[in-house]
Order: sequence, then C-alpha cells, then structure tokens
Amino acid sequence: RSFASVHISAFIHPTVILEHSAFVKSTGCHPDHNTISVQFTHHSAWVTAVEDWTQHTKFLLVAFVDSCGLGRESGERSTHLVQNVTVSEATLEIIGTMVDLPLSESIHPDRDVT
Repeated sequence: RSFASVHISAFIHPTVILEHSAFVKSTGCHPDHNTISVQFTHHSAWVTAVEDWTQHTKFLLVAFVDSCGLGRESGERSTHLVQNVTVSEATLEIIGTMVDLPLSESIHPDRDVT
C-alpha cells in the first residue's frame, strides 16, 4: 500500500483534524448524512471543544469515518463543513449539520499546497 503526504498552509475556515486523538471516542454521521457527531472520552476535552467550536459559525472537521464523507469510496479522509452545533454534556457529544466538501474546495485559494 502506498500513500502520499500533502502540506496545506491554510483552509477556508477554522479546521479540526480528528484523527489520532486519545480524547475522541467516536465520530460518525447520522443516517440522514446531514449531521456529524463527535463523542469525547473525557469531560475536560469535551468542554475545550465546545468552547472553541461554538465560537465559529462554520468550521471544518477532517476525518476518516466509514459512515460518511466523500472519502468512503476512496479510503481517504473527508472534509466536512460544519455549522449549527448542538452539544450534549450527558453523552460528551457535539453534533452539527454538515456538508461534505472536496478537499480542493476546502483549501484557501491564496495559499500553497505542497
């Protein structure tokens, strides 16, 4: 199996890369595929994410999730434009409406990709 690495100097919105975090318990899309949820392992991580993510009307989540995204068929990460966030302290979950964006539309047009 081969892979490539790409350096993106700026996205069009604030961006969170969800992979490789011990604080993320699960990420998934709901059956309607219009919402994405992120569940956290620790209350403090959830609080930090809520405080940061709710400051933005829109932000990007980048993740490899089998249940959603343009990367399902290709096995690559998907970029999700998230807004209208709701939170659940009981389940340590953040849910937002989302639209899948191709990576090419997520990158700031005035920045380099190397």
